[in-house]
Amino acid sequence: MQTISIAKRLWKRITTIATTNGDRVYRAAIGNRQSTGKSAGEALDALTIQMGGEEVNG
Repeated sequence: MQTISIAKRLWKRITTIATTNGDRVYRAAIGNRQSTGKSAGEALDALTIQMGGEEVNG
């Protein structure tokens, strides 16, 4: 269940960004990797895919 472990560690690292047209975008970041999505889950899923099997510390 690495995805759940990553999600727990990243939850505080997901931020909301307001766009110029009033929509919201969610940004998940850890280390030098980041992703965005229409929801926090979408951003987290994209980041998890980027990370592959990397361990997350912290």
